Amino acid sequence: MSSTFEVPLVVRGYEATNDRTVALPTVLSYMEHCRWEWILLPELGLVEGLHTGHFFVVHRQTVALTRTFGIGTRLQVRAALRSVGRVQCHVEQDLVRDDGVLLAKAHIQAIWLGPNGRMSRLPDPVRAHVTDAPMDARTAPDTSGREGSFLSPPERTLPMHLERYVERDVPERAATRGRMARPSDCDMFGHVNGSNYLRAFEDTWGRHASQADIEYRGQAVAGDLLQVRSWDHASGRAAFALQRGDETLCRAVLA
Repeated sequence: MSSTFEVPLVVRGYEATNDRTVALPTVLSYMEHCRWEWILLPELGLVEGLHTGHFFVVHRQTVALTRTFGIGTRLQVRAALRSVGRVQCHVEQDLVRDDGVLLAKAHIQAIWLGPNGRMSRLPDPVRAHVTDAPMDARTAPDTSGREGSFLSPPERTLPMHLERYVERDVPERAATRGRMARPSDCDMFGHVNGSNYLRAFEDTWGRHASQADIEYRGQAVAGDLLQVRSWDHASGRAAFALQRGDETLCRAVLA
C-alpha cells in the first residue's frame, strides 16, 4: 500500500450535537474507525499481533475541524503513514466530503504495545507502507443553510491550526472538577477511549472545541476517581489535564 487508505462514512443523526453539526470527539472516533479498518489489512503484518494481544495506543493527536458539517454528509476518512520508528508511527489523517472539500485534519502519533503493556517493535512489513503521497483537498464557500432545519445547518470554514501547545506543568492555580470514569467511557482494551478524554474536557469547558492538541500519558479505567484540571493557556486557549491522584493521565489545549 503506497498511497492513502480511505473509508467512506455517512453522518448519522445521533452523531450531531445541539448545534446540528458534528463535534470534534466524534471526528476522533471517525478517524479511529478508519485506522482500525486500515490495520486489519494483511499486508501490514499487524493482524497476528492483534490476535496475540498487541495493540496501538495513541500518544498524541493534534486535530482541527476545518468546516462545520451535519447529518447526511457523505465523506471519506483518509489516512497516510508518514513515518515508522521502532515502536512508534506517525499517521496523517483527514476527513473530506465526497466532493473533495476538507472537513478536518489531524496528525497522530501511535505506539505499538505488546501483551504485557510494554512497547513492542513494529513488524517490518509496516515500514514498506510509508508514503509521502499528498492528501489533496479543496475549500468551498460558506453556506447559510436553512433556518431552523435539522437537516441543513449552516456550513462555515474554520481556521486550521495544528500547532503543539501542550506543556508539561499543571499550574497550582488550575481549577479542579471531580469525575468518575464510567464503564461506558471505556473501549475494548478496558481503558477510557481517547475521544472520551476530549469529551470530559469539553464538559468542563462548557463548549465544543474546533481544535485540540492532546497528549496521552496514562490509562484510566472504569471506577477511577479523576480530577479534571483547567486553566487559561498563555496562547489564549483553554488548557486541561486529567489526573488520578498525583498522576497526570492526559493533557490538552483546546480552541
